[in-house]
Amino acid sequence: MDHGVCSVTPIEERPALCAALASLPEHGAGLLVVAKRDRIARDVVLAAMVERAAAGNGAQVASAAGEGNDYTPADAFMRTVIDGASQYERGLRPPWWAPSNNRVMLICRISDKKQREGASLDTQQCEQEQYACGADLKVTTIESFQETAKESELRDQFHAAIAKALRIGIRHIVFYVYDRIARNFTDAEKLEKLIRADKLTLHIARSRNVLYAGSDDSEFMLLDFNILQAKQENRARSRRCPSGKGA
Repeated sequence: MDHGVCSVTPIEERPALCAALASLPEHGAGLLVVAKRDRIARDVVLAAMVERAAAGNGAQVASAAGEGNDYTPADAFMRTVIDGASQYERGLRPPWWAPSNNRVMLICRISDKKQREGASLDTQQCEQEQYACGADLKVTTIESFQETAKESELRDQFHAAIAKALRIGIRHIVFYVYDRIARNFTDAEKLEKLIRADKLTLHIARSRNVLYAGSDDSEFMLLDFNILQAKQENRARSRRCPSGKGA
C-alpha cells in the first residue's frame, strides 16, 4: 500500500505500485487488481503507463468494481473514458485547494488505552490517508498520540502538532471525526482564528467537511455544534464514571 500519494503522483514515487508491477512475473500473476480505476491514477497518461507496465510483465489491470475489465475494443475505449473522466474530476478543484501548498498533516488521537480498538490510531490514519489521496493532498506529516481533549491546558501534544504545522508551512490538517479535534471550545476557537486568518484549512475525513478562510459562517457553526456535542458526551461520561478521564 502506498501512503501519502495522490492521483497524479509519478509512478516512480509510488514504491508499493512499482513493487507490485515488478513482482507480477515472480508470482505468475495475470492480473493486477485495484479497487477502482481512479485508484491507479486520475491522469490518462499515468493510467496508460501502468497498463503498459503490467502488460510488459504478462498481466492485465483489473478493477474490483468491474469498470471496463474485458479486453474488447469497446472495453478499451471505456477504460480511456473512465480515465479521462477521472482526470476531468481532478481538474475541478474546490476553492480551498492550491497547487502551491497541497501538503497535509494527519492528526490521530485516542484518549485512553480502551480506544486502541475500534476507532484506533491505525483506523483513523487509514481513513485519513484515503481522504487525503482522494482530495489530491500529499501527506507529509502524521501526528499520532494518546491525550485527552477535555481541557485545553492538558493538551500539550495537540498544541505542539498545530504549532509544528504552522512552523513548517503545512496548510491542511486532517482529523478523523470532529470529536478527535477537541471536546472543549477553547481549542475550537483557536483553530477557527487560524482558519479565518488563512493559516490553516481543516478537514474532517469521515464526513468530508472542510473549513477554510472562505467558509460560510454556517460551516463554522457546524464545527461549534459538533464540539458542543462532544463536550456534552464527555460530561455525561464523567457523571457515569466520576473517576474516569476525559475523552
